[in-house]
Amino acid sequence: MSITALLSLFSSPAFADNGTLELVSSSQTLTDSTPHKSASRVDLSKDKTRVQGQSRHGFRMGYGYVNAPEDHELIKSNWMYLLGYELNQTLYSGGNINVLFVENIAVTGINQSLFIPTGNLLAGFEFNGRFQVASGMNIAPTDNWCHMVVAAGWTPKVGDINIPFHVSYVPDIDNHWRSYLTTGVNW
Repeated sequence: MSITALLSLFSSPAFADNGTLELVSSSQTLTDSTPHKSASRVDLSKDKTRVQGQSRHGFRMGYGYVNAPEDHELIKSNWMYLLGYELNQTLYSGGNINVLFVENIAVTGINQSLFIPTGNLLAGFEFNGRFQVASGMNIAPTDNWCHMVVAAGWTPKVGDINIPFHVSYVPDIDNHWRSYLTTGVNW
């Protein structure tokens, strides 16, 4: 069986010169001499298929509790101040639930003269444009450097900025879990 005959057994997508997707019927072959014509057309112009969304960024500050052992060599208190920066992207669904992606970096332990860098990558949902829930990966310089993180929060709009209030929890298999309460500004 020739390639032309094999291709004619199935409907195949083909792009026309004007940038639209044409569905080639099974009775047509894909050769240079046969034009790609079909009654069915799907318009793939960028204006009609682009997902709408918003990207925000801003600083974060807050306090966290680390369930560290009492005899830890560096940590003198279980309470740690953090300061960081966050990026987030929202993909609009056209309804009340949007898709949310969050990336942030922070330095914790500043109140104890420590510099402990952490980072989070989260994916989740935003409800009614203000309430967020997400989960993902937390990276911190510990014995087990990669952890799960879950977070939830509320972000009211104040003028042209957003002021997020979030709580996050990082579980640990060795019971060295962490929890944070943060706020800041997004624009």
